[in-house]
Formats: sequence, structure tokens, C-alpha cells
Amino acid sequence: MPTAETTPSKSLPQKDAPNHRLMDHTQEDAHPLLRNKYVIMEPLGRGAQGTVFKAKDMEGHIVAIKMFDLSDSTTVTDWKAFELLKREVTTLQQLKTNGIPQFIEFIEGTPTSYLVESYIDAKSIDDLIRDGVRLTEAQIWDILDQAFTILAYLHDQVNPIIHRDIKPSNLLVDMTQDPIRLWLVDFGTVTAARHKTQASTVAGTFGYAAPEQFYGRAEPSSDIYGLGMTIIHLLSGVSPNKMEMDGLTLQYEKYLPSNLSSSLKIILSKMVKANPKERFQSISEIRQYIKMNINSEIKNTLISENKPLNKFTKTVLILFAIISFMLIALRKIVFAMLIILGTILSFIFFKLDSSKKR
Repeated sequence: MPTAETTPSKSLPQKDAPNHRLMDHTQEDAHPLLRNKYVIMEPLGRGAQGTVFKAKDMEGHIVAIKMFDLSDSTTVTDWKAFELLKREVTTLQQLKTNGIPQFIEFIEGTPTSYLVESYIDAKSIDDLIRDGVRLTEAQIWDILDQAFTILAYLHDQVNPIIHRDIKPSNLLVDMTQDPIRLWLVDFGTVTAARHKTQASTVAGTFGYAAPEQFYGRAEPSSDIYGLGMTIIHLLSGVSPNKMEMDGLTLQYEKYLPSNLSSSLKIILSKMVKANPKERFQSISEIRQYIKMNINSEIKNTLISENKPLNKFTKTVLILFAIISFMLIALRKIVFAMLIILGTILSFIFFKLDSSKKR
């Protein structure tokens, strides 16, 4: 689902042609606090904390607006959700980095409040899974690397920030860019890292939340667990909550592609250990492990995406080319054309076969 982003070099990511008209009367009545500031364009989605709209300001900049309405709220749960919205506002105000929504403003009212963020035109990993998109392993490593950078930024704050709800719908990917770009969104469930004896509100999504989160405990390794489960879902196409379990341990291995490299399997295995003591404790630990143990295999995986022809195949193609020129010289045009066509088809078959093996 499209939402918001931050780019240090630009205050807003997108801009439509300026539109200075006011909202129509229906919109003015429904959103009086947005009058003369923003024009609602279309809904982008609805979550536990309210509805997210695509909108534009009076200069034509595209934004995302999360609306939270308490007009019909009478329960403690509703007010807790509003508290989480305020927590998201406070968090976004202090975060300035790539891959995280850029805070624009918070318009607080009674009974409706609005969080305005920059807009991201990208699909969620959840969208990719539903569309049946299969990424190369090099792209998976790229997603992991960008996610590691975002989480390191959050976890390395003076007061470390734990997202607590990393899942496919909260990771957005722009596949039109090379390399692809990643964003982490929805900071309504963030919390500060706590001592292991301290408890907090239970937050997270079943299947992606680490086991300790259901006891009200969240650590940096809890986010690592959520990221690992998200990648496992992306690779397998099967939701974690539909996989077999042995106690608290998910039996995910049999759902992964058979040609997955041992490097990626090792990293995922250490990211999603049910026991937090056996899990990677930090992003720096993951990166150090990769550097010391499996960097060369990752490099080979990346190279294999553009793997050159082997020596035998090159020799065959050169021989075909020589024979073709000789036949042309002898005016055997038809035979030459058949050999050239056969060479092209062989080359295409070789590339397709190589892709399948990878």
C-alpha cells in the first residue's frame, strides 16, 4: 500500500500540478481541519489506527494522511489506539533517514486528528506475495541489507526504538528502481527497548511477532525475528501462521525454495530462533557474521545473476559463427541462416536453463 517516505535531499517526494481549489462541500464538512490545506484524493487503506488517504496540499505536493476518528469511541481499546497514534507522531518527528516516512505535520482535533506524512508510491511485500512475484536471491539480499540499515538506525538511537510489528504489509518496495528501494512504515506500535524484567503492552502480528512479545517484552532481536519471518514468507509464498510448528519453533525449512543458498538459510535460521538468546542480538552482529563467514558466497550469488557464458559454450558459439561465415562465402545462404537461427535458439535455451538452475 503506498504511504510515506523520507529523502534528506528533498522535503517532499512527489508533486502534481498545483491545484488551488478548495475541497468540495462534502469534504469540508467531513474534514474541516484540512480546509485550505489538503485535498483528499483517494483512500489508500484502513488499519487498526484509522484510515490512510492519498492527498495533495495547495501547492500540489502529494502526501499521505492518516486519519483517526474517536467520535464513536467509548472503549479503553479505542483510546489506547489513539495513544499509539500520538506515539507514532513523536517517533516520526525525531527520525530523519532514508527508508522511513517523513513527518510533515500532526493536526490534532476533537474527535478527529490527522498525521500527515510524505507519500511513497510503492508496493508492500504483502502485495508482491499476493501477486505471485518471485524475487532473485540477489534482490532478497538487497532487501535484507536495506532493512538492516533501517533497523540499525532505530536500534542505535540513544533510546533504542523497537518497531515491534515488522511484517509484509509494513515493508514497501519500489521495484522500478535499480537497485530496488525499501521503506519501513507504520510506527504506531514502537516502543523503547526495555530491561528484560520490564513488561510493556503486547504488540505485534501473530506469525511475525517474536515469542517474547506475547509476554510484553520487546528487544532489538524481536525486530530481527519479524524481518526474518517476513523474508521467509516472501521466499515461500506461505504465511508463517499456516506453517507447521513444533512447540514455539516454526518448521519453515521445507517451504523454502530448494535452490536457496546455504548462506541465506543460515542467516534466516539465526534470525528466527524462538529462544531470543539463540537469535542474532543486533544488526551489527548479523553484519559481522556475514563478513566473517559468508561474504564470498553472497558475492558469488550476486555475480551469478549476470553469470558469463562458460568456456565450452563460448567455443561452440564461435564455431557456429565461423561455419556460418564460410557458408555465406560459399553462397549457401539458406544453410547459413539455419545455423545462425540454431545458434540464437541455443543461446536463449542456455540462458533460460541457467536461470532455472539458479
